[in-house]
Amino acid sequence: MKGVSTRQIMPPQSWRRRDFRFPAVRAKVNGGAVEGLLLNVAQTGLAIETDVPVRIGSGYRLSVEFEDAGFSASGTARWCVLKNTRRNGRGEYVPVYHAGFSLEERDEAGQERVLARLRRRLLTPPPS
Repeated sequence: MKGVSTRQIMPPQSWRRRDFRFPAVRAKVNGGAVEGLLLNVAQTGLAIETDVPVRIGSGYRLSVEFEDAGFSASGTARWCVLKNTRRNGRGEYVPVYHAGFSLEERDEAGQERVLARLRRRLLTPPPS
C-alpha cells in the first residue's frame, strides 16, 4: 500500500514494563473491605482491579488467598485510577478501578522474600 510504513513502532522506553508480570488471582485488601483481582506483581509491589477506590498514600493490609495457601503483607496505595464501568450481577453499572500498592516490609530483603514467595506460588500449580 502506498504511504503505509511496515516498520514496527515501539513505545518509548519509559512506557515499557521493567519487570515480568504474573497471572491474575483474587486479592483482598484490609481483610476483605476491598476485594479485587490481582493484576500483576512487580519487584516492589502489586496492582489490583476493584470496584472500590483506595486512598492514595494510605496503608493497607494486602492478602492473596489460594486453595491451599495464602500470602499477606502490609502495603501503601501509590496510585488508583478509574479504568471503566461494568454491569454487576443485578444489572447495575459499577466503577472499575486499577490500584497499585508498594510493599512496606522493614527492609529490601524482607520485601523481596515476600514477593518471591508470591511469585513462586503463582507459578506453581496447587497439589492434587
